[in-house]
Amino acid sequence: MKKLKALMAKVDWPNQLFNLLGTLLGVLIAFGLSNYQSGRAEQERLFMAKNSIIEEIQRNQNKTKEHLEGLKYTMETLRAIYPIVNDTMDIVATQAQMDSIHSKYPNFFQEDERLVLESGLINFKGEINVDFNMLDISDIAWQSITSLGLAAQMNPDDTFFMFQIYHFQGQAKDEAQKAVEVLKTAISKQDKNSNLKELIFNEYLSQVQFCSKFEEALLGLYKEALERFEAS
Repeated sequence: MKKLKALMAKVDWPNQLFNLLGTLLGVLIAFGLSNYQSGRAEQERLFMAKNSIIEEIQRNQNKTKEHLEGLKYTMETLRAIYPIVNDTMDIVATQAQMDSIHSKYPNFFQEDERLVLESGLINFKGEINVDFNMLDISDIAWQSITSLGLAAQMNPDDTFFMFQIYHFQGQAKDEAQKAVEVLKTAISKQDKNSNLKELIFNEYLSQVQFCSKFEEALLGLYKEALERFEAS
């Protein structure tokens, strides 16, 4: 028992306690630094995610604007030529009427031949150019952020709003695809004595008009999204 007391007496308890506190303090500092670095890395990932979303929306916004301009041109062209197109999509008009439309829409018609009618009108035979480009917008950034779980770490209101935007943009692409299908149907029937005028000017034009409304609404959502991110 005396040996034990003697041994304990030799221990420098103040110094040991100081070393212990120093070790604990070092661990706490290291743990805090690790949390800080982890939090900072998380913030950096969220910052990068936010920037990728902004860049994708800006690209989609520009492509939608360009596509919408094409839709408007198509609608204006079809409305302009409607009075001079017959049921088989031949153009029957005066030369003056044809020249007037050509001055506004120079690429709308590719003439193959013409027949002068007794009434003084001309039957212009050829191809009416009704082009329709696909709406080439992307959701790659959003899908990547969602799959990595970063969307769940964003502001809930922003996350829900982004979900709405990308869901709506998917619908806009679907509506554009429907217009393409209507146009394909019209092209497939052009040699079968079908009423092409009704198909083009009713079904196709109606679908193009619907697409344009959809894309105008989508541009409004893009604008609001960019304003949200700029304000945050």
